[in-house]
Amino acid sequence: MRLTKIKALFTVPSALFFLSWLFIGATINLQDQRVFNLQQMGIDAIVEHGTYTLGHSKHPNLQPLGDVFWKDGQRFAAKQPGQFTLAAIPYFAIRALGYNYNDNYDLTASLVTFFSTSFMSALAIMLLYKTLLLWRFTPQVSLFALFPLAFASPWLIFSGIEHHDIMASSLIIYALYCIEKNALQYDNTRHPLAFLAGLFLGLAIFVSMLPALIVAAIGLYSISRFKINNSIATGCGFLLGLLPLAIYNGYYFGSPLTQANVAGNYADTFFNFSWAQFSHHLNAYFGIGGLSLWYYSPLLMLGFAFFMWTKQLALQTRVFIFLAILLHLFYLLNIETLGTCQYGPRYLIPLLPFFTIGLAGIVTRLLNRDPLSFGIGYSALATYSFIVTLFGALGGVLYCNLPRFALLQYMGELHRYHLDMLPFFSVASSAMVAILLLILLFRFFIQKGR
Repeated sequence: MRLTKIKALFTVPSALFFLSWLFIGATINLQDQRVFNLQQMGIDAIVEHGTYTLGHSKHPNLQPLGDVFWKDGQRFAAKQPGQFTLAAIPYFAIRALGYNYNDNYDLTASLVTFFSTSFMSALAIMLLYKTLLLWRFTPQVSLFALFPLAFASPWLIFSGIEHHDIMASSLIIYALYCIEKNALQYDNTRHPLAFLAGLFLGLAIFVSMLPALIVAAIGLYSISRFKINNSIATGCGFLLGLLPLAIYNGYYFGSPLTQANVAGNYADTFFNFSWAQFSHHLNAYFGIGGLSLWYYSPLLMLGFAFFMWTKQLALQTRVFIFLAILLHLFYLLNIETLGTCQYGPRYLIPLLPFFTIGLAGIVTRLLNRDPLSFGIGYSALATYSFIVTLFGALGGVLYCNLPRFALLQYMGELHRYHLDMLPFFSVASSAMVAILLLILLFRFFIQKGR
């Protein structure tokens, strides 16, 4: 029994989780913790002041820099409250250990980020790997497909920030894993998994409205996948996940249906179709615009392009996931904003795990047909994307000249990169090396004992 537990610590999923979590931790930088302070303000408000309203702290790093509005004499974040609520959980523990925003903002904000967004991101990577295995992708193919997402895409960059889009996207992956595990491994007989799938989808909306149409598509997929009792369980979980949002909206904005961006009249996130805007945004995300995913993660872009040819997935699964992709893009291409300052296309983050699935299909085909050519091409594109991503993760996300590819400017500002801006770099890097050595030693002794 003890040996079994030890072996469980050295499985590929657990190693993937810890290595990705630690790598994210190594890239957490203080510049982003200071600039993206709205999220930390919400956490401070809950734990220190017992409210979701902002502006109670006198600390200079907890003063609003944007995305806030006044209503009935109180100041609110133009964000869903779920990100503050979930991140307040680790802050309670961190505060109990003697760390708080007022005494040491930089370290506290970094710790809160590491134990909330970064943790959820790494868990999503692990569960996506396990989902790929459920779909009969080999472990080798799954790792090839996951590397660009985990280490060479905007997913990594925003995982080092207290960020709602990563949190919500991670929750959607949790839900998809529960759906597929229930259907493929347990023949739809596990009501708790169905309930959890609904709960995670509801919580995704609690955290961020950005992937709302993705949640709708995955919710419809779960209904089509499940038997009636499981569908009821999923619905109950979904309503429970939405309940805290409804209470928040009703208490502060007068109606359970009034979202923060509506209460604050952030019209740039409202649906507004025009051909000029549609074509501009299409070029920005997938053409030659500065935010184009081709520039930041071409491997994932290929996964999107060939998603529907991923034969390992049942047609039903492919259709609903592709529907989720199309619905999300339909929304993005018909709103005014591109997401303001950012390193990489932030609004595409919820889609990147789906593009990873398409990439797994491509890897399977090419690896079987011409391993050498695949290895050369994959290595070149993965290395390029990793370098692009590393510049953004270490240099900070706040890049505002969106028509121009961010890497070009960041390469000319190497003087900005200092290890003292990376609070966990030494510890996280050492831990990663230790884990890799332990894995090698463990496998050596296992092989020797056979």
